[in-house]
Amino acid sequence: MEQQTIKKKRPTLTSIAKEAGVSVSAVSQILNNREVNFCSEEKKLLVKKVAKKLNYQVNLGYRIMTGMKTNTVAVIFCGEYTKNEEHVNHLSMLLLTNFENKGFSVYLATMGDYPEKNFQKIIELRNRGCSSFVFIGSPLGHKKIENYIEENDIDYVGFGTNEFKRNIIVDSSFAVKEFIEKILADGRTNFKLLMPPTSKEHERGFGLFRAFPNIDKEKLMQKYCRWFPMEKHEATSEEIYRIGYEQTKQLMQMDNKITGIIYLSDYFALGGAKYLVENGYKVGEDIVLCGYNNTNAVKFYSFPISTASHNMEEICPKLISALDDKKAINQIYNPKIIIR
Repeated sequence: MEQQTIKKKRPTLTSIAKEAGVSVSAVSQILNNREVNFCSEEKKLLVKKVAKKLNYQVNLGYRIMTGMKTNTVAVIFCGEYTKNEEHVNHLSMLLLTNFENKGFSVYLATMGDYPEKNFQKIIELRNRGCSSFVFIGSPLGHKKIENYIEENDIDYVGFGTNEFKRNIIVDSSFAVKEFIEKILADGRTNFKLLMPPTSKEHERGFGLFRAFPNIDKEKLMQKYCRWFPMEKHEATSEEIYRIGYEQTKQLMQMDNKITGIIYLSDYFALGGAKYLVENGYKVGEDIVLCGYNNTNAVKFYSFPISTASHNMEEICPKLISALDDKKAINQIYNPKIIIR
């Protein structure tokens, strides 16, 4: 006698509704993460628990074909260097955890140096079912990408960039202004901002202007700024550390009476600290150093380096909630200043 294979029935919204004791429409709204005001939180959790127990799978293909939201989000790193930054890694893990708790699937993707390839990657992710995009940084070709996203009614938000119409930004100019004010309060008037030329039009340069609002901007930059060339590929922590060392060396050889240096990030500052210590300077006494991002390397460094940190626990839920808002947004947060 041949053994017959019994095909297991695929769970449906109706079967979930029956077991959970709610209506089919309520199940649909709960599993699609739409607002359900007539169900308690306990009922919502029960529906999700039953769906998981029955191994209910969303028909993703049907949702894509009919233009429905797929509960699939793409978190986009807008450059290889972005993934090397500790605060970005922290934010990524928070996003993954929070999206998972909300019933979303997540793609992680990285943009490159070619605008057209970046655009094609967005289309590819869209074809895979991504109905929401979180951009960390600004991709090359962002205007074309943003136009495509808006034309197709895709939810999106950017972090750390003011290139998009919808952004959440940490104001680094605030940190630079605070560092300068602390340096001046300590009686140190001979200090420098040591940064790549892109910072001229960046928030870091604006921080200098905020500290001296009544002085001509060109005069300020000539007096307090030293710009140095930096290629995009020089973006690993090791490269940034090396550049910090070399540029600090050149700076101090031109003027060994400098008593304060503000760097673009912690790894630049660590490289600078290495040169200074090797050449007999007392970091924190003869000269104070300021970085940015509050990396673990700076937290546990032997010598004091002031820095600024990002409150990702606050920023993460703001990014997620911003996806549901169609209006242009430009929320700005001040980083936490850590003086050492």
